[in-house]
Parts: sequence; C-alpha cells; structure tokens
Amino acid sequence: MPDPGAGRPSEPALAPRSAGSLTLSTTPAFAALWLIPRLNRFYAQYPDISLRLDTSTALIDLHQDASVDLVIR
Repeated sequence: MPDPGAGRPSEPALAPRSAGSLTLSTTPAFAALWLIPRLNRFYAQYPDISLRLDTSTALIDLHQDASVDLVIR
C-alpha cells in the first residue's frame, strides 16, 4: 500500500506552544489605529487567550522565528 505522505515535503518541527497564547506581530501604525481599539471585543469573545503584541516594521520569517504565531503587515 502506498504511503499517503510520500512525495510531500515534511512539516518543519515547531516549538511547543502554550495553550491559550497567541503572539502577533504587526506595524506600530496598524496596532495603534486599528488593532488596539478592537482588543476589548477580542478579549470579551476569547477570554482564555493571552495575546502578546509585538510592534515592528521589520520583516519576519515565520519559518525561522518560532516565537511569533501571526504576522500582519
């Protein structure tokens, strides 16, 4: 029987994440003007998620930086 995963690239090993935490990286302008004004609604809907916000204009390679879950640029 053929291996269903044969021929596909393997997934990179990811660092273990703590349940309920999310690290988001975005630009300072987007964070200040759009994201932060909406965080109360996010926290009300997802009270068990701890959000860590990183503001930077530097590009981030999600394959290399396992400390960031999501990037919005």
